[in-house]
Amino acid sequence: MIEAKVMRLDGTVIDVEITGVSFQYDDQFSYLMIIQELTERKKAEEALRLSEARYRLIAENMTDLVCIINWEGYFKYASPSHVTVLGFPAVAYEGRFAGDFMHEEDRVKVRQQLEGMVATKEGSVLQFRFKNIRGDWIWLEGKGSPIFDENGIFEHFLVVSRDNTERLAYEEKLTYLAYHDTLTDLPNRRLFKEKLEQALKEAKHNQAKLAVMYLDLDNFKYINDTLGHGVGDELLKQFVHRVKGCLRKNDVLSRQGGDEFTILLPEIGEEQEVIQIADCIHASFQKAWNIGRNLFKTTSSIGIAIYPTSGTREHDLNISTRAESLSILLGYLSVLVEKPGRVSKSDILKAVKYASKWGMNQEKNRDDSI
Repeated sequence: MIEAKVMRLDGTVIDVEITGVSFQYDDQFSYLMIIQELTERKKAEEALRLSEARYRLIAENMTDLVCIINWEGYFKYASPSHVTVLGFPAVAYEGRFAGDFMHEEDRVKVRQQLEGMVATKEGSVLQFRFKNIRGDWIWLEGKGSPIFDENGIFEHFLVVSRDNTERLAYEEKLTYLAYHDTLTDLPNRRLFKEKLEQALKEAKHNQAKLAVMYLDLDNFKYINDTLGHGVGDELLKQFVHRVKGCLRKNDVLSRQGGDEFTILLPEIGEEQEVIQIADCIHASFQKAWNIGRNLFKTTSSIGIAIYPTSGTREHDLNISTRAESLSILLGYLSVLVEKPGRVSKSDILKAVKYASKWGMNQEKNRDDSI
């Protein structure tokens, strides 16, 4: 079988495929020749060649990562862009198992997604971590598609992905800002509420105690207005630093807004432990504040609610009013001290017992009124 060019009667030249068979006919050596025109096939082959060249040009110059992976998870093809994004040349991937480059925590999930694509014959968005040449993990996001032949038989996976590390880092930053105070870098009201809800669930499950402290700075508005917002901001930062020095590792200090702060004290043993922390905070404020050229003193009002003494629900422990006003939100507060420096520890413990009894009476009155 050979391919040749022949001329038609009209003078046009066409491609043909010639197949010949020799045999004896009437005692003479003869040939049977079959000539098949190849014009359409040649056009299709040329179109395919040009198409492959175009796709190869695109694949070799695009920044997205393009790879073909077989059913077992081995690379059949990796675009040159891999060296730009991950540092490894494309040839380093071909024939290698994709799982060798993928973070172990992502392998099972991605494998399940790939198998699901074949079952549904539909593509899916993939997100996973791949190791670069420096050994760092790079977040990739893209689309995987199952490729089938004309008979519907699976051939391989086509995965097109891109570096998603910066976008994820930006999203994480936005999430962090949504849950933290920008001035003090403390958890804000929203995050504190979530942590309190979780701590209450754990305390209820473990039959443990927890406490919530409410603090605010006395005369903060006056200081802020007379000495300037810069001094006010620095005062809040130094206030946070002093309070943190009295807390345990798992305690959560949160800024509710303005000069109002709350502290979550999970897993407390005795109520005396809470009093000791409050005492430490009060003692830390005996030292004058030195901000810029300003030297002054101020104290803090402290309110304390203890679970389960003060209630069993999150809103029972939610103190959102100023402690110095002696107001109690929803009637549940185990300790409320207007000026900690003016009372003794015995006074505080008496307040615990009084407020506990008061809270139970409030609950009884509430039940009677329903």
